[in-house]
Amino acid sequence: MYGDAHFCKQTEIALVDRKWYKPLPQRILRSVRPDVAENEGVVFLSDPQLRGAAGERAKELLEQGAIGIMTGTPDAGSFSSALLAEKKMEFWRYPVHLNETQCRVLAEKNNFSQVLRYHSPNFASPRRITIK
Repeated sequence: MYGDAHFCKQTEIALVDRKWYKPLPQRILRSVRPDVAENEGVVFLSDPQLRGAAGERAKELLEQGAIGIMTGTPDAGSFSSALLAEKKMEFWRYPVHLNETQCRVLAEKNNFSQVLRYHSPNFASPRRITIK
């Protein structure tokens, strides 16, 4: 696995707090290497809109036959939204950074006892969460 500078820095930070990660995830995080042109494997690009260097790297990878997977919300008019529209990238939602509608749809499709909405400018998070 390879990552851009931001992704590599985040894996380093995650490894400092070992109480959150079991041995296997720690080993996986330690295996992430800086992205270079000769990579074969999974490459993580941190900018969800694929601006600047991230977009250029995405173009290179796609031209080499890579498969793009978008996990964040693409902004209208972004390079990411264009790749999705052209079917050059797939959209796989990981349930974070949801807007209000996405959060409601996810909750309706599941049987959650409580939905914690957070990390989105679309709504404020509660300051306290009651655990039942």
